[in-house]
Amino acid sequence: MFVRIWVPKIQRTLQSLSFEFSKVMKKILVLIGCFSLLIAACRKDTKIDVIAPEVSSVRVNGSDSTIYLIAAGSTIQVAIDVADNDRLNEVRVVVHDAENGHVHEGNGHAGGEFRLNTGNWGKLDVLQADNTTATFNLEIPVPDSIAGQWHLVVNALDQVGNVSKDYTILLNVFNGELPVITGVTTPAADATGTVYLSPGNNLYLAGMVTDPDGIAELYTYISTFSGVVSDTITIPLSGTPTAQSFPEMSFDQAQTGVYRVVIEATDTQGNTRLWDNRVIVE
Repeated sequence: MFVRIWVPKIQRTLQSLSFEFSKVMKKILVLIGCFSLLIAACRKDTKIDVIAPEVSSVRVNGSDSTIYLIAAGSTIQVAIDVADNDRLNEVRVVVHDAENGHVHEGNGHAGGEFRLNTGNWGKLDVLQADNTTATFNLEIPVPDSIAGQWHLVVNALDQVGNVSKDYTILLNVFNGELPVITGVTTPAADATGTVYLSPGNNLYLAGMVTDPDGIAELYTYISTFSGVVSDTITIPLSGTPTAQSFPEMSFDQAQTGVYRVVIEATDTQGNTRLWDNRVIVE
């Protein structure tokens, strides 16, 4: 009888407590939900900027192109337009050589040049910007001792670190103060200035150099693309001629690899020019 009387009472008590606990939990959950909504309503709506800036145009000497012919010793006028959806931070302007065949992704000129330059030219300018758009007008002096091909590369950075695509310009620099070199190879080079050989075969080179100041030194040699020189041949000069040709000479027993065959001439004023063809032995 004891069990029959008290067990139902205990069960009813537990059920009552369970019901009250459930009501309390519901109230707590409602309060938590209201509090979360209040926090969400008060929270600032912050968006993350993932859009990169854009270099919309790069113009040289007032012309809109991706390849320019410019004179050594001149000063070029460069106009740059950039934009960003939020706010710009800086614009970078780089000049570097284009003689090793490297390419550029992005806009403008793709790169891929490999002919040797004469002389050195490198430049880095960092321009500050603090708006959604910016225009820069630069004067860039070109060294008077160089000739060949260089890349002018522009990109932009915004306030959160997004970087634009490169905008690349090819600058072909001519220099009338340097010796003029003409080279002819056998086998003949193709339109890109490349000679193809089979291993063990010979490469033949003949040439002509002219300079009104007189030629002081004249060499030919084979070079790797990393700059290691071999098989140097000095062309003998009689006095300081203003024109000098040299007959066909031979570089023997070609080995598999990629090389340059080079003619180097220096005039009496110390001006040097390099001429080269790429040689692929495979």
